[in-house]
Amino acid sequence: MTAELREKGRRVNEKRIARIMRTFSITGIRLRRRVRTTVPDPATSPVPDLFQRDFTATEPGRKYMGDITYLPLSCGKFLYLATVLDCFSRKVVGWSIADHMRTGLVADALRMAASTRGGLDGAVFHSDHGAQYGSRAFAASATSSE
Repeated sequence: MTAELREKGRRVNEKRIARIMRTFSITGIRLRRRVRTTVPDPATSPVPDLFQRDFTATEPGRKYMGDITYLPLSCGKFLYLATVLDCFSRKVVGWSIADHMRTGLVADALRMAASTRGGLDGAVFHSDHGAQYGSRAFAASATSSE
């Protein structure tokens, strides 16, 4: 709305336009459909939060975090990107991309992180509660990466 009004020569502020739209219950149209990437497995037991919501680290290679995001393609399909970040440097140390969200996607990213860092001994890994991260196959790949 703001861009349209500015294009027509009106001097407007984004916040004011947002406030007016809220007042009249006007919402924008989403052109892309939302893709749900976190699907918890109801059969798994809850995993304790060892990070305690503290995503900082005092030294490299101690705390890692991972997530999956989707990348829309022009044909209407998606690719999925799994990343592993070192909490100390915030650098991507492992990644994997595929046309699926199976456990192999996140396991490949973790293997790359282990290869990049020369192993993951003594490290703690944090992720969302997605089924890929809670699977036995992922747990096996995490312990074999050390």
